[in-house]
Amino acid sequence: MRTAEVEGLREFYSAQQPRLVGVISLLTGSRAEAEDIVQEAFVRLVPRWAKVSRYDAPEA
Repeated sequence: MRTAEVEGLREFYSAQQPRLVGVISLLTGSRAEAEDIVQEAFVRLVPRWAKVSRYDAPEA
């Protein structure tokens, strides 16, 4: 992964992680479980980031 891609992913994570944890906490009733789910989603995103980052709304 190139430096620009890594920086883009870091920015995306910083912007989206708190909101996602909040929403999933409401759905699951557990902040710890929500953090695990969001972490797993981002782990799965890393190898696909070059493609996903070009989407109009990558958070979708």
